[in-house]
Parts: sequence; C-alpha cells; structure tokens
Amino acid sequence: MSDLCVVSGYSRDQMRGLLDALPVYANRGGEARVANVFDAHDLLVVALCCRLEAHYCLKRQAVAAFAADMFKELSGPRSLGRSACLVLQFDTPSARYVETIDEPLDGLIVPLAVLFDQVDDYLLPGRVNTRAKQGELALGPVSLRPEWKVSLAERVRFPTVKSAMKG
Repeated sequence: MSDLCVVSGYSRDQMRGLLDALPVYANRGGEARVANVFDAHDLLVVALCCRLEAHYCLKRQAVAAFAADMFKELSGPRSLGRSACLVLQFDTPSARYVETIDEPLDGLIVPLAVLFDQVDDYLLPGRVNTRAKQGELALGPVSLRPEWKVSLAERVRFPTVKSAMKG
C-alpha cells in the first residue's frame, strides 16, 4: 500500500477508497493484518487510475468503468514505444492500447510515457532520469581573491576600523 501511495501521491485513505471502487482490486480477498501484494503491473494500473482522477478530472465511477479494460490492455508483453497511448472511449466504456496514432480517434488519449517513467523511476531508481539531481549541477571551482589584493578603491569605500584599545 505504501508503494502505491508514494507513486500516486495519494494518502492511504484516498488509496483505500480508490481500490475499493475498482472491481479488479475490490474483489481481491485480504486477511486481517496481512499486507496485500501488488506487482509492477498493479502499480502501473493504479498509477494510471490516479492520474485519470487527479490530472484528467474523471470521476471515480468513470475510472472504475475503465479499470478492467485498462488492466487487460496493460498486461501482456508488447513493445513499449515512447509514443504509446491508451485510448479511452466513453460511449461504451473501453480502453485500447495503441503504439502510434495514425488516424483521428474519438475519446480521451492518455500518453503512457509519463506513467512508464514514473513507475520505472520508483522501481529502478537511478535508471530513469525524470528529476534533476543536485549532484548533477555543473558547478566549477570558484576563485576567491585574497584580502591583500583588495583594490585601493574598495579600501576607500570600506575603510578598516582599528581598535582604540591597546593590548
């Protein structure tokens, strides 16, 4: 559950509500005090459902209507191109995976590259460079002028105050 929350940005309560609304996950039997196990495919599907809710503002009932088709379409081996999309059609709720878009399509077209990167970055840290890291800043050496090379103009502008006490 914590993995799903980290990838999606949802709280535990939001995630529990979403999982209860999705028929694919609501029907899973769970035992008291035993953690449910989610694989990489589940992580991708749940992250997509969260994105549909949060980014595309679909209601939870609409997301639940697409969940079974999304689960099926995102399973199975296939080539993963950077232009892969999921096409959601609303007249009869269905989801279809397409590698490229050649003709105009009717429905919501959701690019999957962002989700693939998000899940891969979580599961394989360091392999996907989605965030800029501070260690990669191009900071070079900095030269500092010694005090004895301060110009006369700077000495006049900022005179040195000498102590009146002798010690």
